Amino acid sequence: EDKDFGIFHLKNRYLYGTPFDVMNDAFTIEFTLNERRQDITGIRISSIRLLDGSDELGFVTVNQALNSIGNTVTASVVVHEGSITNIEEPHNVLVSVDYEYKQGGNLVKNTFTKSLGRIVFIKPGVPV
Repeated sequence: EDKDFGIFHLKNRYLYGTPFDVMNDAFTIEFTLNERRQDITGIRISSIRLLDGSDELGFVTVNQALNSIGNTVTASVVVHEGSITNIEEPHNVLVSVDYEYKQGGNLVKNTFTKSLGRIVFIKPGVPV
């Protein structure tokens, strides 16, 4: 997925199993810096949340920088134990990414989201 913020541009990949095995799988997300304006520095992925509505399914602090064109940050987010109710039913999963950058000496913090659509979670060996 291309994410163009106007002042910089990321190419993102979202990798996960379908169905998603909550005991063994993780959501792996890659962010690659494709371009940025000269006055933009310090681009950093701060954290990632997985959401199902208002319920947090997973969280990871990333705190990694994308310093130059072509740099990639990869993060894996595991689903919190017990956060999935209704195993084997589809859930609308949203990825929420906190990021920051410097522009003209000022630190700017923001968030973008990406819907992954409906994902079925399984937990092998556990009755439904």
